[in-house]
Amino acid sequence: MKALLGLFALLFGTSSPKAEPPAGAPVSDELVTGVVGPQGASGGRMEPAVEWTLWFVFESWRGADGIVRPARLTVRRSCTEEELRALMARIRAYAVISVRVRFTGADSAELLELVDAAVPASDPLTRRAQELAAPATRDDGRFGRLTLNRALGWWEATATWAGDTVQLQLSATDEGELNAALHVAGALWDDQAGWSERIEAFAVERLLPLKNESWLDENEDEVSPAAFRARMRLQSITVEPDGFVFWYDDGDLFWGHSIQVTGNLSDGPTDADIPG
Repeated sequence: MKALLGLFALLFGTSSPKAEPPAGAPVSDELVTGVVGPQGASGGRMEPAVEWTLWFVFESWRGADGIVRPARLTVRRSCTEEELRALMARIRAYAVISVRVRFTGADSAELLELVDAAVPASDPLTRRAQELAAPATRDDGRFGRLTLNRALGWWEATATWAGDTVQLQLSATDEGELNAALHVAGALWDDQAGWSERIEAFAVERLLPLKNESWLDENEDEVSPAAFRARMRLQSITVEPDGFVFWYDDGDLFWGHSIQVTGNLSDGPTDADIPG
């Protein structure tokens, strides 16, 4: 959840006009070379805007002063949809690229142009790109091999829940958050039968009226609580340091929308929805 909100904020957030540019950075144009982050380049448009916005993040970068900064620099550009697609095709995850930018804040800049410039294999930025692209794993005594999905900002594993194979995602940005998420996951797995009952009953309570009032097919009879639960199929569980989200295939109850149940250990399930 936090990972997706973070991506939205990067795409549509704006930099404060009062932010100071990086130390030594000129107000005018500057050539910057950096390592593109794991999301690569993306873009979007919000009504009523006509132009699209391209954005990407340098995980590490070097400016005109030659100093490599191990900090993120968000780069944006307003463009047409055609320009957006062309730029996205050239700005790939983990690539080391050179661009001419105009700084708009301490950690943000406007893209002016891409610059063709070869970066040698011995360059520190090339080595940083290789480090970021390399798989990151951690072995856990309970859930086995965890693999970091850098693009989404969570650790992934395949686990068994109540006899079914599911995907486990642990949302964490550092070691402390990962350990906290593992604690939450462990508490859930310690009482799989109990949590399954609570979560599925909550989904029926919240979503069955919606199904029968607004989502019945033509000539379809009202769905019973038992039939509703029978059509739900658990696919994945996302765990954060302070909560969880259970994701179910809806069995075509809502014409292909996922069933999402959110909650935490102390309050139990707190919300149910059909996003997407």
